Amino acid sequence: MNRKINAFTKNLAIVMSGTIVAQVINILIAPLLSRIYAPSAFGVFAVYTSILSILGVVAALRFELAILIPKSKRAATQIFYLATLLVVIMTIFTLIVVALFHYEIAELLGGKEYIFMIWCLPISVFVLGLFKTLNQLITRFKEFKSLSYSQMNRSGASASVQISSGFYLSNPSGLIAGQIIGQTVAVLYMIRKLNHKKYLSLNINLKRMQVLFKKYKQFAMFSAPQALLNSMSQNILVLLLALFFSSTIVGYYALCERILKIPLRMIGQSLRQVFYQKASETHNRNINTQIITKRLTIYLFLGGIIPVLVIMLYGPSLFSLTLGGEWNQAGTYAQILIPAFFLNLINIPSLVIIPIINLQKFHMNYEIILTVLRIGAVLLGGWVDSIILSLSFYSIVSVVMNLILIIVVIRSAGNPSR
Repeated sequence: MNRKINAFTKNLAIVMSGTIVAQVINILIAPLLSRIYAPSAFGVFAVYTSILSILGVVAALRFELAILIPKSKRAATQIFYLATLLVVIMTIFTLIVVALFHYEIAELLGGKEYIFMIWCLPISVFVLGLFKTLNQLITRFKEFKSLSYSQMNRSGASASVQISSGFYLSNPSGLIAGQIIGQTVAVLYMIRKLNHKKYLSLNINLKRMQVLFKKYKQFAMFSAPQALLNSMSQNILVLLLALFFSSTIVGYYALCERILKIPLRMIGQSLRQVFYQKASETHNRNINTQIITKRLTIYLFLGGIIPVLVIMLYGPSLFSLTLGGEWNQAGTYAQILIPAFFLNLINIPSLVIIPIINLQKFHMNYEIILTVLRIGAVLLGGWVDSIILSLSFYSIVSVVMNLILIIVVIRSAGNPSR
């Protein structure tokens, strides 16, 4: 048992090291990119990444998740080829839609400045789809060092291209090109590693793939729609802002979000994994999880409250100092949004124990209400043409709803029947 725990901890540390290095690279280049590219470029780039995130989550109809399930390595490899085939089909479908409606989509988003971004979507969907499927295949074969290095290569290549391109391209093209090339470098690296270990073969069995498609069709039927809705909920704010406001305003928001989400990206996933194991163990011992959930929530609050207060008091000055004078407005947005992002951090313990204490139905209803209220908040501000009101309403809704979530979950965790 101890060996299994030690192996898990070691593998987790290896993957985390790649994530941390990748995030450090993003932190270091932020002041450079903010001085190279105009806010409008970040706005278009944010719309591009939001659309790509929505399309990318269903590029393989979630069959990439099935790669980890079968005991047979051959079956896992065939599922990989099936997922890759689905990525190709989704890429072709995206290309057809873009070819037929690129002008209409650009007009809906705000104008011709989105044309290049739209034409980049098919190749971006293809590369991102491959990246996700290869990630799962590498995880299946426990090549965690390769997974970690692929994350570092992705961030390093992306940063290099975005910075170098910015000196002669002040428009979003450099940011988008960096994203695509970074993912391409990671994809090529993973393919090379898998080939070197002889995990990939050209023995593609279409009949076997058809059988596996039927066997794991629940991923396409249930997991894909759920993931699509979740991704739309997470990315809807940027798209709604693009409909109502200029790309410059969207750019201010985009860089603000990028900075405020750094703590979540650095510790969020690792914290979820470690606390889930601890909470599950506590629950299995018939001890209620209320105490450890409340304790960790308080620790997260105490650990983050000072930085939150600093940003609330000095946001515009801090953003102007670190990112450049023209990003003062993004600092104002940060003052408004930091309470919402802070609650997204301290609600992690509550979110983690939801499946443990069987509150999934409550959580589903909660997510539906939260999404509707967030959309309504942005629409209300957009209706009166005020970005400040949109973000203020959005932040208030997020804070109130997250407080309700934390209170309900912690109280439920103390219920002996759960």
